[in-house]
Amino acid sequence: MPGRIRLSLLATTTALVLAGCGAGSESAPPASAPTPDAPAATSPASAAAAEQAAPQAATAAAPSAQSVLTAISDIDGGGALSYDVENGSKIHYWHGQQFEAGGKQYYTGFAWITPHKYGADRETGRIDPAAKVTLAHATFVADGDRAWTLQGSEPFIGEFGQAEQGNAIDTSRKPQTFTTASGRVLLALPSRAGTGDAGAPAYEVLVFNPHELQGTEERKWTFLGTVAAGTAGATAAPLELVAVDGSDLPALRVKTAGGDKATEYRYDPGHNTYRPISR
Repeated sequence: MPGRIRLSLLATTTALVLAGCGAGSESAPPASAPTPDAPAATSPASAAAAEQAAPQAATAAAPSAQSVLTAISDIDGGGALSYDVENGSKIHYWHGQQFEAGGKQYYTGFAWITPHKYGADRETGRIDPAAKVTLAHATFVADGDRAWTLQGSEPFIGEFGQAEQGNAIDTSRKPQTFTTASGRVLLALPSRAGTGDAGAPAYEVLVFNPHELQGTEERKWTFLGTVAAGTAGATAAPLELVAVDGSDLPALRVKTAGGDKATEYRYDPGHNTYRPISR
């Protein structure tokens, strides 16, 4: 992706307290087990109204979508959920998720950012059908008074989507989380992969690292890929998160309608993504 947006990094905790409108999704339990009853997702269409009610563990309203975008882009969008940032690029609010890690309550707001555009492409608004978008986030932590403090943001945690558009969150399905043995939190967000209304059901897989970062290549959040959960127009297949011996990250099992066996995806550390395996 072209140049990155200027913002505060997660390596430096920012003592900015933001308590915007709306409330986050329910937190994941601390046990190292999948949580199929995780909170429903939010989408750009629904974020303007409100997000899911906050759990009892956090009494303050979750940061608003607008606060998330400002923390990522360092630009006040005037309340918009999508706006220009630089060099023909736009930032779009994507999803908000509340969860627990290491005994702390966190709230992360995600956004996707389109590629930079120059010259004729920018003047005509030409869309590159092969161009993906950049995923970014702003993460907040609840303090002792249950107010939300901005921990930091990262302008790049991976790329996904197509035709300069991110895969839309499927609000009819619920996110799932899995707390690993090391304390990381895997998040599987239900989505529709593709553009328009014909997107195929899928899951967007990300992992959160609550520990202190070791080296410049580590990130708090990392995108681990898009996992198919059916074909366009079909009902989404259920997802099961299963612990794997010798791996901190779980296997992802997807069983489509009429299939005799589930498709299993395992984490590939060499490519930092999930890949299907033969069973």
